[in-house]
Amino acid sequence: MKNKSKLDFCKQVIIEGGYLPKAFETKYKTTQMVETRQWFAWLCREKFGKQISLSEIARYLGNYNHATVIHSINTKKRQIELYQGEKKIADNLMRKAIAYYRLQQSDVMSIESKILSIEDHIKDDATMEGWRRLKLKENLNELKEAVYNAQHVLLEKET
Repeated sequence: MKNKSKLDFCKQVIIEGGYLPKAFETKYKTTQMVETRQWFAWLCREKFGKQISLSEIARYLGNYNHATVIHSINTKKRQIELYQGEKKIADNLMRKAIAYYRLQQSDVMSIESKILSIEDHIKDDATMEGWRRLKLKENLNELKEAVYNAQHVLLEKET
């Protein structure tokens, strides 16, 4: 499913809005279950438009027909137009979607900044390691020179 992350996003918003997670796992037709699925279909269409096909939404809900999704979306649209309570729910869900999206974005930015920080530490460590190696080479060269000089001194004393 190519839009799974978008569908998961909508599902999370619906669940945080107080709707039943079980509605995504079963095909029970109780009022609460049907309403949860209707709000989900409506939110997918409102938030992502035609980026998510009706068939994808239907499959995500448990292999429903795309016509069921159309009916769900149209039902919610009519209810939002007719009933103030439904309008408030719709506004609340959209606010939650925006807040949840911003939270996800800040999490991504936080992770990206941590990655950059780690990369900087790695570069610093590599630089320090390079300096350590250079210093070791200098020390080794000094030792070699000292050994060479000591050998020459010993040779001169023997002759």
